[in-house]
Amino acid sequence: MTELLVLSFPDILNVEFTAGMEDQLDDIENGKTEWNKTLGKFWKPFQKTLAVAKKNMKNIKRQEVPTDVVCDKCGKTMVIKWGKLGSFLACSGYPECSNTQDFKKDEQGKIVIVPKEYTDKKCDKCTKPLVVKSGKFGKFLACSDYPNCKFTTAVTLGIPCPVCDKGEMAQKQSRFRRVFYSCNRWPDCSFSIWDKPIQKPCPQCGFALLTEKITKRAGLMHKCSQKECGFIEVIDPLAGQRPASTPETEETSGSS
Repeated sequence: MTELLVLSFPDILNVEFTAGMEDQLDDIENGKTEWNKTLGKFWKPFQKTLAVAKKNMKNIKRQEVPTDVVCDKCGKTMVIKWGKLGSFLACSGYPECSNTQDFKKDEQGKIVIVPKEYTDKKCDKCTKPLVVKSGKFGKFLACSDYPNCKFTTAVTLGIPCPVCDKGEMAQKQSRFRRVFYSCNRWPDCSFSIWDKPIQKPCPQCGFALLTEKITKRAGLMHKCSQKECGFIEVIDPLAGQRPASTPETEETSGSS
């Protein structure tokens, strides 16, 4: 992507342009020039370059990269394609053969097939098995017949949603990579919390869900997920002061 941008916008993606733009912004801040004149001077040539790029720039999502990987269903070679979930291997015999595979590259750059992690859950649209996949917001479930079926859903924790009683709590990530937990029936159910849920009713207000949190000051504690309740129970006051265990420390302590 960077190479394509440099090829299509050589006057913008270079050090000289960045340095010149900083000088222009300084002039605007110091009142030596007006911002709309600077923006207009930039926009007119950029608009022409942008129109050329839209016409001539390669569409990576439509691009297919040949590989030497053989399709295990029909024997034809597979190609690398791009979808909304990232790159994947697809049979070059599509649409006659719709076989797809996830892959990664080893240290030598060789393509290695990633085995599908099947689950006992079925796709809501086509009833085929769901598989576990990883995306930019963490793990999720997807139909094993992708790209023919593009159904996806969150990985649930097996804890019923305390609000709608129809969905299950699922771990997700915000666009800022912060972990949170919400009902997998979103947006039909908008219940969400920041701390890890525990399937245990609050002894103070009776709400069906507690949360777990560790802080350096209070240690491990259970809290009611209802803010207005305020219930807090300290489980382990020293939990926040202990260093995170690693395989090396566990092995050392075990041998001693």
